[in-house]
Amino acid sequence: MKFFGAICLLSCFPYFISASSWFSASKFNPVDEDLTVQGNKIPGANPASYCSDWDRESDHVTIDYINLLPNPPKAGKNLTIQGQVDVGTTVLNGSYVEIVVKYGFVPIVRERLDICEQAYELADVECPVEAGVIKKEATISLPWAIPPGRYYVVAKAYNANDEQLTCVSATVSFSHFGFQLIDQD
Repeated sequence: MKFFGAICLLSCFPYFISASSWFSASKFNPVDEDLTVQGNKIPGANPASYCSDWDRESDHVTIDYINLLPNPPKAGKNLTIQGQVDVGTTVLNGSYVEIVVKYGFVPIVRERLDICEQAYELADVECPVEAGVIKKEATISLPWAIPPGRYYVVAKAYNANDEQLTCVSATVSFSHFGFQLIDQD
């Protein structure tokens, strides 16, 4: 479940952060200095974009950047996620994210996750998360046994009143199971 938690962390980054301890007005991005938004692409070293069929005018969250180290993620390795967001509304208990993960074209996960529970489990952050500019870094271990192939992810986040917060989509490819064959010569 950590893999899908990582996807949730990537897509719902703003809610996993304690604004009071991580508040920063700086827009400095240590990995990717080009923070210009190109189309729906989320700035930074990541495969994520805002959802194309989503009305961003109603969003309560703007993602300044998200960096994945390494990018692309590697099975069996640590994944560090760095990011900064502008949260326009306090995120309360009851906020949630609807995640759909497809392996190729086959849906393998269709789940509704509590944002506050995920925030506490993955980043030791408790709700409510106050509005403001938030900057955070988190590292998780990805499992070795991630089947090779393309994963298509859509994460739609809503507050406790069912108002949209943001929607993020990404395509992540894994080329092997994360283990190597060793020559026995």
